[in-house]
Parts: sequence; structure tokens; C-alpha cells
Amino acid sequence: MRLLDTHTGQFVEKDPSPVQVWREKVKYAILSHTWDADGEQTHKELMKIQKRYVGECLFPVAIGPDGLVPALSAIWQDPNLSPKIRDACRVAREDGYQYLWIDSCCIDKTSSSELSEAINSMFAWYKWATICYAYLADVPPLSHEDKDQSSLKDEDKDSLENKDDDLQVQVGRSAAFRLSRWFKRGWTLQELLAPEILIFLSKDWKPLGSKKELSGHVNAITKISVDALSNQRLLSKFSVAQRLSWASNRRTTRVEDRAYSLLGIFNINMPTLYGEGKRAFQRLQEEILRRIPDQSIFAFCDSRYFPSRRSPHVILVDNLDPGLKFWYQDESKGYNKRISCYYSSSSSMLSTSPDNFLRAHRIPLAQLIYHYPDLPPLDYSFTPYGILTHIPLIPLSVFQSDIPIEYEGENSEWYLAVLGCELVDHPGRLLARACRLIPSTSGTNILSRGRKSYVVKREKISIFSDSKSDFKKVHISGDNTDIFFALSASVLVQTSPLARVFPVYLSQDDQDHEIFDEDITRRPHKTINLMLKKNGTPGPCSSGSPNGDKPTTTLSLRWPDRDNPNTHWLTISRPAWQGAGDVRDTITIEYRHILEDDGNSLSIIAHASGMLGGYPTDSADITWKDEMPWETRYLDSQKMVILENGKGGRVKVDLSLEYLAINNYLIDAHTTWFNKRPCLEPEDGNTTALVPPLDSEDYAPGPSEDPGSRRALEDGSVAPQGGAKRSRASGRLRGGLIAYRR
Repeated sequence: MRLLDTHTGQFVEKDPSPVQVWREKVKYAILSHTWDADGEQTHKELMKIQKRYVGECLFPVAIGPDGLVPALSAIWQDPNLSPKIRDACRVAREDGYQYLWIDSCCIDKTSSSELSEAINSMFAWYKWATICYAYLADVPPLSHEDKDQSSLKDEDKDSLENKDDDLQVQVGRSAAFRLSRWFKRGWTLQELLAPEILIFLSKDWKPLGSKKELSGHVNAITKISVDALSNQRLLSKFSVAQRLSWASNRRTTRVEDRAYSLLGIFNINMPTLYGEGKRAFQRLQEEILRRIPDQSIFAFCDSRYFPSRRSPHVILVDNLDPGLKFWYQDESKGYNKRISCYYSSSSSMLSTSPDNFLRAHRIPLAQLIYHYPDLPPLDYSFTPYGILTHIPLIPLSVFQSDIPIEYEGENSEWYLAVLGCELVDHPGRLLARACRLIPSTSGTNILSRGRKSYVVKREKISIFSDSKSDFKKVHISGDNTDIFFALSASVLVQTSPLARVFPVYLSQDDQDHEIFDEDITRRPHKTINLMLKKNGTPGPCSSGSPNGDKPTTTLSLRWPDRDNPNTHWLTISRPAWQGAGDVRDTITIEYRHILEDDGNSLSIIAHASGMLGGYPTDSADITWKDEMPWETRYLDSQKMVILENGKGGRVKVDLSLEYLAINNYLIDAHTTWFNKRPCLEPEDGNTTALVPPLDSEDYAPGPSEDPGSRRALEDGSVAPQGGAKRSRASGRLRGGLIAYRR
């Protein structure tokens, strides 16, 4: 292991294993940090600086805590030395550590063998370190009045248990601490878990507190168990799914590092092959299957189809009546649902990303609580057909539900694969996921995972400020996601005679299929471009007839400029009424986008305002939020605003936002105008109101319309104010009605 001498600034080789540390009394500190956007000083670059100071300090001339140590070298004043290396060594030196390890400069990354060895050893190196400094470059220092109490006392260096509670509260409430980039990077996960003592440092290299002291706050940020953070439980006591859930939503520069950064967490060694892409995570899962008998690795949900907060992805089955009927339970009450099981294009029983385990922190380590008599010991064999194993399968068709279950293909192909794991909030129930068994005459029965969707019917109410509520019955499609059942012990006993246990091959066939599909949604945004959509095609949009039957509504989009680089402007315009001349109804939607977390999360705020009939309207703000992986389904994409001018003019604007590609979204707007219309007086005084058909797309009821006035319209009588159709008549304005000459 190559270490930096914190006095001379030179590299030294040491064996960091606990035996050698005990024999040679070698104590070293280790740094955990996020790399700067402009890069870090490399091993090769630091070597060039070190050569200028070789031989400067050949003999120990200073007295340190453990005896004589080399005097400080002039290298620390070298202007070419990285400030991060200089400050990290200073902090370690002041705390009494002669040696420090920093990944950016202590690994020669030009050597693939050295890099692979370091990656496979890194968890152990952090675990064996006496202390780990977690440098949070984006967390500002504490306020002046708290700086004194934040410094560590010498007698607390080992235990780190006597910090002031006020400091912990201050750090925990710090938004900068909670949102620090350090908590979102892939490599920092093992750097958080491995060391027994970890000290968080602020931007100015001042202590914020220890991992143990701040474990509650870190748990809230990372969802990692306090027992794991405080090293009270071995990582092997946590399920595979739990450990993978800790890595969800963490990012690495190289896609392979999402797998390589987890090797130590599972105590696995495997070769690193940069260039293999997502295949690295599949290899990691295969190694986990070989070494850890834990089926929670199959309890993942494709992150692109995560159920929303409204829709669960676990169906509880506690009891069955004699007809094997169960009653559907979930958090959404009062909705009529239909479950549809359908083929998944991503059919592999292995996950393509740690992100798919986002919700798996609810799955603890557990043994199979119901033993099938024909089930052999858990074992996996890797074959060209897939992974050969034995899993209990219950035909899904034997279940009857109080809501319909529909199948794509033959229902005889659908099974519940019973897994040896449970949910922490539903103990005693085994998880079972819906799978499709594809039989083969050659005996290679391929088991692939399926998905389900909900169809929900409910009443939707649209309320306008001064009119009656508009009630609409709508169909809302629910989330598409992997489907799980939680089966109680009694249900397992009832279905045991129907369960089948025979060799199956777990599908692995979609790795190539998803490599492009998923990667393209997992790249951070650099900027945001909004494009106007019409009939599914980006480009300029307008509505209205060119023959003069009705005013033409036009949409125009203005892109960001130098003064407003994050703002787009959408203008919706039309003549205020037929023949209105320069008087126009205009709605302006100002879209302002905010990118956070290095482009991994996005907010778009739309500010709507306008002019109706020459009078300004009120304004309204709406917000969309999106985060990686980018998918339109994550957005509440359809939003509505209603603007009024206080003079009877009103417009409803339906806005939509749709993910198109990295850095690009489509926007669309549809308007319904509720203006009070002027009346045109014909030259001969013969006036009759022109009334549109009630199903006319340009008709919008006024605030005073009631069923009686609607019948009057159907009879051809005078239209109510605000509900008339525009005509091609000519004349003068009168009385708020539109008339024309017969």
C-alpha cells in the first residue's frame, strides 16, 4: 500500500494489514472525498513535484508522539501542490498521524493491475485505517460562535463520543450537509461503512462531527441502518437487497464503478474490466449468488417503473377462503382497480442497476420460514440457458381476487415465484413475485419476470373560481411495475399442494436490450432545451382556422438569452374578438429551469400571466420535478392554470411537459377561452343571436350559464352573456351579445 508521509510529502510503502500494523505500530489516516470537476492531482503529477524535494529530509530531526519523525519539507509550500493534498496532510499531521492515503494520488491509475488490486483492496484499507476524514467540499464552515465547541479535544480522539449536542443539532439541520454531493457518490458508500472512526470535515477542513455522533442524521439522508453506520452489526447481517438499496441513486463517473465500488460491501473479489459497461453489475450479482444464499437479490423493482406514492407494488395475501379467493389490500382506498400481468421487455431475473433496489431497504436478512418438502438446498449453476436453480412456483391462476386479474398470453404461463425473504413491516409473510414460465420441449424452462399495471377509475373535479364545479369521470392508468405478493404462512400451507418445485433457468436475456435504454436516461443534464410539441412533432404550433371563421391562436417559443440563460418564454396569442384589430388576448408562460446535484435532479417552474381584452390577468406558478433516471412517467406532466382579468375574461391553460432526450423536453399548451364577447349591431337593426352548436370546440360556457340557458341556446334564442359563438358579422358593439344580419 502506497502512503503519503505527512511530514516529508514523499511516498512510502507499508503493509496495512492488522498484523503488520500491530507489529510495526503503523497507524495511518485515510481520506474520503469527492473528486473536483476539474480533476485531481494524479500520482504521476505528484511524483514530479516530489522529485524536487528528494533527499531534503533523510534523517528524523523532529520529535513526534511516537518518537522522532522527519522535519517538515518545503514541499508543502510548493505552489504546484494540490491544496487538497496539502490540507489533508496538515490535518492528519496535526492529529498525530505520520501517514495518509488518498485515492487520487496514491494509486497509479496508468497501471491496470495496480488499479484492479486497489479496487479489490479498498474496503479493507478503509477498514484498517485508524481514522477516516470525510471531506465535504460543498459544506460551509460552522458559524463563528460554534467553531470553538466544534474542535476535537485530544482526549476524545479515540472515542469521539463527547461532542456537544448543540453541534450535532446544528450540523443535522444544515441543508448543505444533507445535500452534500458526498452522500450521492458511489465510492463514498464503502468509505462511509468500512472505517470504525470517521470524522466529517467542512469546506475549511474543520470537524463537523463523527459518523457515530451524526448517525441519526446520516441515516435520514442515506437510509442506512444506524447499526451499520456505528459498526454494531456486521454487514453480512444485512440482506443483499438492503445493501444494494444503500447504493441506489448513487452515481459514479464510470458505469462499471457502480459495481466495483460494492465489492468490499459483499466481501467479493473479482477482476475489473473497464469497458464492459453494465455487464459489471451482472457479474457482481453472479458472484453474490455463488457466495451468499440470499434470495432477496431477486426482490427488486425496475426503477423506470417505480410505483408512485399512490400505488403499492406489494399485494398482501393474509387469508384465502376455501375457493382460494383473497381480498386486495393496498394504501389506496376506494378506487376500483384491475391488475394486468403482461410480458416485460426487461425479463431478466437479475437487476440491471442498483437503482432498482431503492425500496429494498425494507427487506431484512431472513431465512426461509416455510420449507417446501421437495426444495433442495439453495444452489445456482451458470449455463448458456441462464442460471439453473430450484424455486417454488405457485400457479397464479389458482388465486381468485375481489378485483380482476388479467393476463397477457395464457394464464397457465404465470406463476408466483416464492422467495425466501420478507418485508420488515410485514413479518412472517414471504415475498413472491409474478413470473412467466416459458416451457420448452428440450426441458429448458425459462423463468422471466413479469410486470403488472393498474387501471383506476375515479371521479375528477375541476373547479373554476366563479362557476359551478365541472365533474368529469376519467380513466387513470396506474403505474407499470414489477408485481409482488406477500404470502402469509397460512396461505403457503393452503397452496403448498399446488406448488411446483423443479429446475428452472432464470432469464438473463435482456442485458443487451437495456444497455442503451437505461444508460440514456441516467446521464446528467448539462442544460435544458424546451421544444414546442404539436401532434407529437416538435416545432411551431398554432390552432384556429385560416378562413376567418374564428380567431387564430398562435404559439411561439423564445429560447434563453445571455441575460436569462435558464429561461424559455412561451407566448399564446389570438385576437381578443373577431375584428378586434390590434387588441389581442395574450398569455405568457415563463419556464425557468433549475439543475441540482450535478445535473441529476431538475425543477422547472412555469410562471403564467397574460392580457385578456386589454386587461391584465392574475398570475399563477406551477412546478415540475424530475430526477435520474429521466422518464416522463415520473412527472405529473399535465398541469392546469386558470387566469382571470377581473372583467369577466378568463382562460384555462393546460400545460404538459414530456421528457424527450438528455437535456431536452417537449412542452405543449392547450387553451380554453372564457371571454365575455362583444355584440355587433347590424346596419338594418335586424338582430338575431348567432349561437354555436353545443359540441363546438370553440364554445365555452360563461359563468352565469345554467341548464335553462343551455336549452335556450338549443332553441336558437339569445345566448347568455359569455357563452356566445364568434360570428363573421360586421357592425358596432352592443350589449355583450353577438348578432348578425339575416
